[in-house]
Amino acid sequence: MEELELHTAELFGTDVMYFYHHGTRYFACTDVCRALNVSQGRLKTLMRRGFIRLAKKQVEPKRPARMFIALPHLLMVIGMVETNVTKEINMFLFKEVLPAIAKDGEYIMPKDRFEPTVDFIKNLKK
Repeated sequence: MEELELHTAELFGTDVMYFYHHGTRYFACTDVCRALNVSQGRLKTLMRRGFIRLAKKQVEPKRPARMFIALPHLLMVIGMVETNVTKEINMFLFKEVLPAIAKDGEYIMPKDRFEPTVDFIKNLKK
């Protein structure tokens, strides 16, 4: 069994465990659900319907394996599930980021702006 190097990041005031595998970031489903205020059943339904994939990984010896979601699938969940948190992210993406990219070919974040949503999205690819 390969050893996973676990990290934590803050997502909307909630610590979210994640690891890297072949250049992709995978987030712990229980932490993501808590941060986005989404039920785990909702994620499993999306998985059964083929919209997202979840990966089962053993992260601690003698403990049950945990489910993880890859970053691209997490972004799909944010786009498909409506909660106050995901509405905030979608508003930011569709009202600010995407129009700027379409107009100028890039999005440059204003230096005076600080929002958890913006910081999370900006740091996703680090």
